[in-house]
Amino acid sequence: MIFPTYLAIIYESYIFAMDASNINYVSQGMITACRERLTKIPIFRDNYSKLKVSGYNGTPKQRGETFDVNIEFEFPFTISLAGKSKTFYVPLRAKKAATGLHYYKR
Repeated sequence: MIFPTYLAIIYESYIFAMDASNINYVSQGMITACRERLTKIPIFRDNYSKLKVSGYNGTPKQRGETFDVNIEFEFPFTISLAGKSKTFYVPLRAKKAATGLHYYKR
């Protein structure tokens, strides 16, 4: 179950980076849209507080400058033994570099 979750994070970070590179920064709307897409998957919906989406949201970068976008999630891994269960959280991270495509005149 951990591999499909990690694959979803990788895929979403790619989409997130491509969206952010079109305007050269990360808007709050992009973060919200990424979280909404991920929460359609049950593991993310059930552990919404363990999902963190972030990126560069300052002044727009110039064309060709790079910035990072990040998606982090703590995957709940539960082990049951002799009637007792213990939950561990495995950190999953996807950090993708995005390059600005738009040229801003200053």
